[in-house]
Amino acid sequence: MSSVDMAAMCNPPLTTVTAPGIELGRLGMASLLRQLDGDAPLTPVLRTGALAVGESTGPVRQRAAC
Repeated sequence: MSSVDMAAMCNPPLTTVTAPGIELGRLGMASLLRQLDGDAPLTPVLRTGALAVGESTGPVRQRAAC
């Protein structure tokens, strides 16, 4: 059961963000192995996730003037 499935069972259904877990694990291991070999310095890696909007998300509130 995924966290998205579990979030849907909550009341109200929660909004969740999913990430490509297997890909992130592979990238992390490859980066670790390069570091252990003394090859490349660490570089930031950005990957996209997906937003699963549930009923726990509402409209953006307007901020009060300062």
